[in-house]
Parts: sequence; structure tokens; C-alpha cells
Amino acid sequence: MRSLKNNWLSAGITLLFLLGAFFVVRAMEKKEIKETIPKSKQPVQKAEVLYTFEYKGPDFSKANVENEANWVYTPNTELCEGSEEIPCRIQVSQSYVDNPTTSPTLKSMTNITADLNPISNTHFVDGIADASGVISNRAL
Repeated sequence: MRSLKNNWLSAGITLLFLLGAFFVVRAMEKKEIKETIPKSKQPVQKAEVLYTFEYKGPDFSKANVENEANWVYTPNTELCEGSEEIPCRIQVSQSYVDNPTTSPTLKSMTNITADLNPISNTHFVDGIADASGVISNRAL
């Protein structure tokens, strides 16, 4: 009788151990699934569209380079290469553009800043308000 009790007790403990191990493994699997599902359902962020503007001012004075009206939209997205002598192109995000779908123009909040090149005595673009924007100057 005693041996029968020990066998049942031993079988019960083994069953409880296996049942506990099953639930632990099951909980780990659920945790992994919960962790991977939200990542896969995150929306894919699109790259921000940048609008390219080319400098068409009458000269390379500080006032003209900083005047947003002297910058004309161009569909050509290539940037200029060269030294910082004269302005060439800038690229800004849509929030800095008026009429982006019809006839894009720069908003005054673009805040173009120009700096002097003492060798050529011309101004080039030194900064813009758009943190994601791109500045492209070139040699004279």
C-alpha cells in the first residue's frame, strides 16, 4: 500500500512538473509573438520629399542671396559641386514651400542665410531653417 502511494505521489509530482514546464514554454512563445507582432505592424515611414530651388538672383550680394524670391523651383534634383563661392541650389521639405503641387515657391520662413567668401567677394548660402534641407554651393 505504501509503495502504491509513493508511485501515485511520484507520478503526480512528475505530472505537475511536466505541466508546469509546458506552461512556461507556452508563455515564452506568446511573449516572443507579442514582441514581434507590433514591430511588423508599425507603419513604414516614407522618405520626405525635398523640393529643389536654384539661385537666379541678379548678383551674389548678401541681400539677394538671402531673398527667397531669387530662388526658382527646378525639377532637376542634382546638387552642385564646388567650393563655397556662390549659391547654386538648395533643397527643402514641403513645409517650406508654397504651392508645392502647382508652382512651388519658397516660403519666407526658409530663412536663407548667406556668408561672404573674402577671396571672390561673393556670398554663398551658409544656412537654411529646414533641418532636413540640403545646401549646395559652387565655385564661381
